[in-house]
Amino acid sequence: MRSDSPRFQPGPRERPLPFSKAGRNETPQKQGRRREKDLAKDLGGRQQPGSGCFDGKGGDVLTAEFLVESKITRALSYSLSLQTLRKLKLEAFEQRKKPALVLELTGQMMYEPEKWALVPYEIFRQLLEER
Repeated sequence: MRSDSPRFQPGPRERPLPFSKAGRNETPQKQGRRREKDLAKDLGGRQQPGSGCFDGKGGDVLTAEFLVESKITRALSYSLSLQTLRKLKLEAFEQRKKPALVLELTGQMMYEPEKWALVPYEIFRQLLEER
C-alpha cells in the first residue's frame, strides 16, 4: 500500500517513538538516564549519582523535598509491587526526603505519554492542607 493512500497506517518503525530520539539507537539504560535527567530538570532537582548501583543511593532524582523514583514503560500497563513502594519509602526516610514515584506509560504507538506521580496518602493529605 502506498504511503499517500488514505488507508495508510504507519508502522512502529516508520515514525520515531516518544521513548527515543529520532534516528538514535540507545540502550534502555541510556534512555533511562536521559529520562531521569529530563525529569530532574523538570522538577528543579538533580539526578541521584549512582542510583541503582550502590546501597544508600536509592531513587533517581533528588529535589529539596522529595526522593523520586522514575519508572517508564512502552507497555500499556505497569505492575507495581508493595515491595517497590516500601523500598522507596525507606530510602527516602534514610535521606530525610518524602518518597515519590513518577510513572511514564509511553505505549507502543502513543504520541502523548501518560505521566503520573504517586506519593503516600499521608503526604498527599499534607500537600492538600498546605494549599
